[in-house]
Amino acid sequence: MNAARVAIERVVDDAEAVGGWIYPRPSIGNFGADYLYRASIATWGLGALPASEAMYMRASGMQANATFDGSRSYRLLFPAGSAPPVEAFWSISLYEALPGGELFFFDNPLQRFAIGDRTEGLRLSPGGALEIIIAPDDPGEAMRPNWLPCPRGPFALIMRAYRPAAALVLGNYRLPPIESA
Repeated sequence: MNAARVAIERVVDDAEAVGGWIYPRPSIGNFGADYLYRASIATWGLGALPASEAMYMRASGMQANATFDGSRSYRLLFPAGSAPPVEAFWSISLYEALPGGELFFFDNPLQRFAIGDRTEGLRLSPGGALEIIIAPDDPGEAMRPNWLPCPRGPFALIMRAYRPAAALVLGNYRLPPIESA
């Protein structure tokens, strides 16, 4: 049993990050005989749709286990016209990383667990860029609509894109990196 867990974890550990994001294999949701990848997805996310229906990208983080240090602030900046290309919607969810590796939504003052293109009140810069602030402290009234609160401890970020455009599925579009703010 321990050997199986190690093999499953190795699938995640061996995933290559591109620009700060871990992208799914093309076979996600249509695993065929790739039982190890199927087991890895079932362990970490219960299941997955095929890439033509949804894509799931995890930020590679700046710490071990693809997590971020919640005592710091970060930002995700989409220049004007560069939001994830989707036919439905996209969102980025934040999960508190517990010592055992479990990921759970973080109870926060806004009761906001994700932010995306359907989040009401998002503010764009005068030039049309979208800046998402990921921070433990309220960034103030001007940026509060774009704030995704994080715990002061480790956390993980997962981007979901529903009905992704071919550019995302084929790897021609890449998410911008999460930056220290």
